[in-house]
Amino acid sequence: MNQKRVRILYFTDPFCSWCWASEPTLLALMEQYGDQVEVQTVMGGMIRDFSDFNDAANGISNPQAVMPHWRMVEERTRQPIDERVWEKVTDPHFSTWPANIAAKAAYLQGKTLGDQYLRRIRRATMTERLVVASPEVLLELAKEIEGLDLARFAKDLNGADATESFHEDLRLGQAYGVTGFPTMIFVLEDPKAQGEQGKAYLINGFRSLGTYEKALKLLLPEVEKRALPTMEELVKKHGPLTTKELSEVLGLSMDRVIQEGEGKVQAGSLRMTPVSGEKLWMLPEIWS
Repeated sequence: MNQKRVRILYFTDPFCSWCWASEPTLLALMEQYGDQVEVQTVMGGMIRDFSDFNDAANGISNPQAVMPHWRMVEERTRQPIDERVWEKVTDPHFSTWPANIAAKAAYLQGKTLGDQYLRRIRRATMTERLVVASPEVLLELAKEIEGLDLARFAKDLNGADATESFHEDLRLGQAYGVTGFPTMIFVLEDPKAQGEQGKAYLINGFRSLGTYEKALKLLLPEVEKRALPTMEELVKKHGPLTTKELSEVLGLSMDRVIQEGEGKVQAGSLRMTPVSGEKLWMLPEIWS
């Protein structure tokens, strides 16, 4: 690195609904500011064992109690969520740790593949009612990530390296005092600076893009937005995207995204599928 940038430590969990609701703002930061921002994902291990878990603030002490909370998150943010996945969770000792470790197994093959796999299991959890906890489901979803070495992933899924990498993430979260998700820590990285290097801002919970931009500009006042990609370019890069995600990244209303997206569907450059009362946009199968 030979220029200033802001590193964002992003503490998250695939089963965190507020993290899924934050995907639009996170994507907007990455796309609008490019290489001036670097996101480092840190797995949070939200639920080790549901029999010991209690979220008093949201009234959650068992899997079924999650459903009304997820429904509320969807209603508030319009990021599609199908809370009925929790009807499939019958194990009183259910844990999100296997999904966290699976994400770390993918990250062992590089940041890009790790990011793609984490997004895939997050979307499967939130919109497809898939319980991404069993090795069978985690492996099946891995098959969709182009370039991921499946044999290595299967080995790492139960290996020491991915588990230790996950525990390193847990220790990092403890060191920063992270107690909820999402939590983002904005840190200035400047190879030429000395005293400024330690400047940072911690932002926890679901926040607006404007809040994140404020932290970004406090650390890097000269930050500039870059030219935005097209809808087609975005879904080619990130895979299927929700209307809310495209709206946040492109700075358009959701109605405008739907209007333009439907025109692209008619032109054959995009396809759309309904998902939990909203819309998911992707490339035509012939392009995928």
